[in-house]
Amino acid sequence: MSEPVIPASAVQIVRGALSDEELAALIAVLARTASPTAEPPSPPNAWADPARRLRSCSHPGRGAWRNV
Repeated sequence: MSEPVIPASAVQIVRGALSDEELAALIAVLARTASPTAEPPSPPNAWADPARRLRSCSHPGRGAWRNV
């Protein structure tokens, strides 16, 4: 995976003096938040849906009371 390139003019320190480590940490955080996420989540699978395991409402036919 290639790291995103941040142009030098994209970051401007207005106040204070950062050490090299602090600047590297700032650039790493900005690069991580600017990078695109992985693949979008796949749509849910109907076979994996827990509601599928629930019994549906039964519609008994003639003589169904005898099979109880």
